Amino acid sequence: MKLVQVNKAVADNTSQQLNVTGIDTDDTYFIVMENIKPTVTQAMYGRVLKGGTQDSSANMDYAFKNLKAYSSFSDTYFNNGSKVAFGTVGAEDNRGLNGVLALYNFNNSSEYSTIQQKTHQLISGTSFYGQVGGNTHTVSSALNGFSIYANFGTTNLATGTLILYN
Repeated sequence: MKLVQVNKAVADNTSQQLNVTGIDTDDTYFIVMENIKPTVTQAMYGRVLKGGTQDSSANMDYAFKNLKAYSSFSDTYFNNGSKVAFGTVGAEDNRGLNGVLALYNFNNSSEYSTIQQKTHQLISGTSFYGQVGGNTHTVSSALNGFSIYANFGTTNLATGTLILYN
């Protein structure tokens, strides 16, 4: 199987979010996140897109293992959230959110959609941090994309690329 690029969004310091759409089959899709960095250090989040619009309803459950180079590993889990959590991302050079998301059942309106998450970032100095886990959108509905944004909603994304593959 060969992956084909469906869509791509590139941060240019003028947008508060990156959106990729184009999910229109029942295949598994993948999102690659490359060096996504806010203009100021803060938490980064993602949301599923319905009709190209962020779904902010409280229908996201997630659980993942926090892999920390500077501390003990830990678990994070949450039910009925409105977003996917990626952790704090530093705004300085050589810091940025990177990872791969596998998207399952996004186009299927009869099933819950799920996301397998593998991400990592350098928060500061030697504070390397990663996450491995999953997310479930607990509503049976068709989704057509994914969005990533910085916590405060008024902070632009300085750099980064979000690429959707099928």
